[in-house]
Amino acid sequence: MHALRVSGDRWAQPWNKLVNRLQSLQLELRKTVEGRVAITQLIDDENVTVREWSAAYVLVWEPTIAEAALEQIAVSEGIGSLEAKTTLREYRSGRLKMDWTPPGT
Repeated sequence: MHALRVSGDRWAQPWNKLVNRLQSLQLELRKTVEGRVAITQLIDDENVTVREWSAAYVLVWEPTIAEAALEQIAVSEGIGSLEAKTTLREYRSGRLKMDWTPPGT
């Protein structure tokens, strides 16, 4: 996902497929304590895309940890900054939904 994100090429279709797959995986993983722990640990990954997506998912069960990670990305003004700001805004307004079902599942 990160390679597509920074490529600048035509990435919308492959990106959407990856997002749908990621969503399916996180919906399954978050059903167990072990799965939630695994996703939460990804907040410390060196890749900003991994950190950002995992933090967005973790908002559901560990909001303090997730918000701190997203705030850090948001102030970086680098890759993911705008998305992190948007995620935080939508979460804080109650509009962020992390339980949506991907098409075709």
